[in-house]
Amino acid sequence: MSGAVVLSCSGGKDSTATGLYLQEQGIPFEAIFCDTGWEHPATYDYLRGPLTARFGQIRVLSADVRWPERVRLHVLRASGAPMAEIDAAERAEGARLAEVCETMAREVEALLGCGGARSPLVRTALKKAVFPARVLRWCTQELKAFPAKAYLGTLDDPINVVGIRAEESKSRSLMPEREYDAGMDCETWRPLIRWTFADVVAIHHRHGLAPNPLYMGSALRVGCYPCIFARNSEIASLDAGRVAAIRLLERFVAELAEARIGRAGDIVKRAMPTFFQSENKNADGGYAWPIDKAVAYTKYRSTENQTELFSGGREEGCMRWGLCNTGRLRRPPREIRPHNYRPRPARLDPYRHLFGVLPDREIARRAGVTSSVVREMRRRSGVAPYTPPGSDQPTL
Repeated sequence: MSGAVVLSCSGGKDSTATGLYLQEQGIPFEAIFCDTGWEHPATYDYLRGPLTARFGQIRVLSADVRWPERVRLHVLRASGAPMAEIDAAERAEGARLAEVCETMAREVEALLGCGGARSPLVRTALKKAVFPARVLRWCTQELKAFPAKAYLGTLDDPINVVGIRAEESKSRSLMPEREYDAGMDCETWRPLIRWTFADVVAIHHRHGLAPNPLYMGSALRVGCYPCIFARNSEIASLDAGRVAAIRLLERFVAELAEARIGRAGDIVKRAMPTFFQSENKNADGGYAWPIDKAVAYTKYRSTENQTELFSGGREEGCMRWGLCNTGRLRRPPREIRPHNYRPRPARLDPYRHLFGVLPDREIARRAGVTSSVVREMRRRSGVAPYTPPGSDQPTL
């Protein structure tokens, strides 16, 4: 097999089974783990212990979250103050806010039980002053896909191997075993796409490898602890330390969001963002479900007839990238496209002869794709961008 084989390893049963399968086939590979700093401690122990012993050293990838150096002060800008004064004030405010955010981040991280390690999820939520949500699901892209893509980009002709199985859902059943993934800019291989759950269990038994211990409890999935699309049972079983961390993070994000609104000269009109957000609007027009309200609901109500609060739509998140392990949903996910959706490159095949002949945006308009997809495919084809006659500057 040509190219570097890289296994996206989450610590879940399917990615582990994929690694065992590669070993059975005699295919050398490197395992990578995209750390959000928000995983269950048992998952970290499983990755560092049994999986490292089985697969060798696992490369840990993590988003490098840095605080902004300056903060835009809209009210000051609108006052007509000199630019030198505005520049100095914005840099001073940026330095002050960076110090505040760093203090907040460390307070939350101290409650996570990660041994003082930084949490990219915590820091990104503070930096953006907002939590990932159904529409703007930045957690998967910024904390997992981007670090993985950056590392794969350092390799020659990499093959991204992910543990996705067709029987898990309708959308996964439509995925091919192999395809070029424009989002990751490399070939993606799903060797377990036709496997059953029984096959996954069998390969664990063949190699004498126990699965992640979370599966031995009530967990149906392995991934963020918790995911913004956690099931009611997962929320109800959160330990006190994680609930306290979410509660504190909600308070800090709310403070930062309110300050950001104030810098824009506006006022708060609805409840501040919370980690969990309802699919339907609340009475105040927002979607906020504070952690204490979510925990109380999931613990108080009967689990037999209890409506799932947040689990719908998870399919379009981490599993689309093959970067976490998810159990089957109790109800089919809504047919929606995530914010980072990109059409498959095959749609550009009839227009490849126009690369370099027309601007990228014109080709994108004709093909019904985005300009970035055209640009990536043109670059991979080795074609220079279109340059108008008599001009030295290309037009994209």
